[in-house]
Amino acid sequence: MEGKMKNRMMTMVVIAIVLAAAVVMMSCGGEKYADVKKLMAEGIAANDAFLKAINAAADGKAAAAALTAYAQSMKTLSPQIEGLDKKYPELGKNPPKELEELSTKFEKSSMDTLQAIMTKMSAFAGDPEVAKAMEAFETGK
Repeated sequence: MEGKMKNRMMTMVVIAIVLAAAVVMMSCGGEKYADVKKLMAEGIAANDAFLKAINAAADGKAAAAALTAYAQSMKTLSPQIEGLDKKYPELGKNPPKELEELSTKFEKSSMDTLQAIMTKMSAFAGDPEVAKAMEAFETGK
């Protein structure tokens, strides 16, 4: 069971990294990219909300609720990220510098979130509610 949980956590981390990378690639721009800037701010807010909730979690039920809320946020943001990637294909090739500060903040927020997933969620790895929430997060359900 523990090996299975570690595999799930790694899958979840990979998904989060891919989402973070997509947003970071789209994150650089000026007023032309106001929608990108807004989406990045939403991603940072989702990460921060998850960090606050998971750091306050005293049991598996609270940890599962934190992950479920975060998964819902990512489920909402993911199609928007994909849409902006199509709208601004140039951002992945040569991103402008206007949003470097926001990109840095987003990157740090994403890395903090991934670290919390690895450390905090593993503390509740044996809890069935956490396992269910992790599976839902991985599968996008």
